[in-house]
Amino acid sequence: MPATQMTPRAPLAPVRAFLWLSLLGGALLLALFPPFAVADEPAHFLRSCALLEGEFFGERRGEAVGAELPVGLARLARLTDDLPFHRERKFSLERWRAGWALRVDTAEKEFVDFRTVAQVPFLLHVPQALGIGLARLAGAPPLAWAYAGRAANLVLCTALVAFALGRLPFYRWLGAIVALLPQSLSIRASLSGDALTFAVALLLVACAWRMAFGSGRLGATDRAGLLAAAPALALTKAVYLPLLAHLALIPGSRWGRRRGGAWGTRIAVALLVAASVAVAVAAFAGTNVPLREGYSVDRPAQWRGVIADPGRFAGLVASDLLAHGPRYAVQLVGRQIGWLDTDTPWTLSFALVALLLWAAATDGSPELQLSVARRALVLVATLVVALGIELSQYLTWTPVGLDAIEGVQGRYFTPLVVPTALALHSRRRAGRLVTHGRLLGAMLALAAAVSCLSVLVRFY
Repeated sequence: MPATQMTPRAPLAPVRAFLWLSLLGGALLLALFPPFAVADEPAHFLRSCALLEGEFFGERRGEAVGAELPVGLARLARLTDDLPFHRERKFSLERWRAGWALRVDTAEKEFVDFRTVAQVPFLLHVPQALGIGLARLAGAPPLAWAYAGRAANLVLCTALVAFALGRLPFYRWLGAIVALLPQSLSIRASLSGDALTFAVALLLVACAWRMAFGSGRLGATDRAGLLAAAPALALTKAVYLPLLAHLALIPGSRWGRRRGGAWGTRIAVALLVAASVAVAVAAFAGTNVPLREGYSVDRPAQWRGVIADPGRFAGLVASDLLAHGPRYAVQLVGRQIGWLDTDTPWTLSFALVALLLWAAATDGSPELQLSVARRALVLVATLVVALGIELSQYLTWTPVGLDAIEGVQGRYFTPLVVPTALALHSRRRAGRLVTHGRLLGAMLALAAAVSCLSVLVRFY
């Protein structure tokens, strides 16, 4: 058997565990979190509603980017705007009833600003828009639209992640663990577009690895998954596009049975990605407005500074990762969820970090052989994405002249966990995790339960 291929060994247990815990735990978090109490939910809700009005990019007006929406939606999105970062404040049944009684006037519209989420392509908000649209068709009150959007995001992204886990030739438990971290689960049970970003990134990596390392004949589903995931990655958050480097792991013979067919698939992927990048660039370029009110954030000025003195920017990135790396790690696993103001226990965070390290070290395949060049390729792709995350926040969130980078959050690094594990793969330790399925399922169920309890204590 060629060194680049292996027999399938990954069990289906992690896929089943993920499905059950994502749907059950996600449903509980969906109901427990007050409306719009997860990061940027008001803006995600309004952007999703704008899709239903046919507004795919957002309209710029002065320093605002938004759309004409039915009167009352903006007021609804502010239902809990006094709760974030005020842990002493609780969500009452009376406020929920008041929100349920709010109505909107679909015949009359007003301009609503959602600039903080307008810089990304519309694909991120398609699941939420589908849920909201179904609720509107059913005649449900507007507050139910928000819950329907959450439910659609949870169901569709859960299905996509489960499909991706099933395509992975190894690291299925690692992927399930990452997808069930309190941070990941709470995001998937909200209106946030980060849920789709993670799902698409995982699907791309899974399809690339299946083509690169899987044995047996590839079917239409394998290439179709790649043809869908590659452009979709550009239509979520283009900062993760360097993950496309995993396509270089695929041997030429695995792209197609005939030479012409192989090149046809490659060209199709390239054209779809190029078109998607053009859409992403158009969305980003059309939202050159300050995202932080009251701060001198200037994207063109910051970009000129990076070009003029790249060494200074590299120093800022290194300082940020060294100073805040541990904080990003515990944020990634879910030390704080919601608006990053709902605490889960420190012990849970430490246990989950240890669980991730254990899974990364032992959930590979003892048959997988990786050259130094392939490991370097994967590692460089990870570093480029991390650099892109830092750059994106420096351009859009950091005030001009500040000797630091602001706005970076741990959840932005979640799509990198599974890909990075490949660069550190060890055949000697691989294959040991699959014997601990029940223990892993119990630990992940406990993490979901603790997350729900933390939300309950925070808001009620």
